[in-house]
Amino acid sequence: MLLFSENRYTQENENIASDNLIPISDILELKRKINLAKGQEKVDQVVKKTNVVNLFSGDIHETDVAIAYGIFVGLVDGYKAKHFYGAQGKFMCLGLIDGHIHLESTFLSPIEFCNVVAIHVMQLLF
Repeated sequence: MLLFSENRYTQENENIASDNLIPISDILELKRKINLAKGQEKVDQVVKKTNVVNLFSGDIHETDVAIAYGIFVGLVDGYKAKHFYGAQGKFMCLGLIDGHIHLESTFLSPIEFCNVVAIHVMQLLF
């Protein structure tokens, strides 16, 4: 199944969209995000020489951090960007991970809970 072509979409994309399985806009948005992460499109900003803390292992990695549309899209050197900033070896933690939570104790639906924690940079729940 071919989902993408150079002319942005194919007849098969029209069929998928018409069956309400995957809207074309979602497919194209995912493709754009993948291209940003792969460094195939220019990102908004790159923070150079950042010490990124790996929350799982506790290791610290010196690398560049690419940001596009307000989200982190990559952690490798060599991104093309509109703006570059030097971190001068400062530390960066790319998000918080909560390994245990009792959702029912919040008295919120899962969607309401996610909306609340998202504004506080919570990126992953186990």
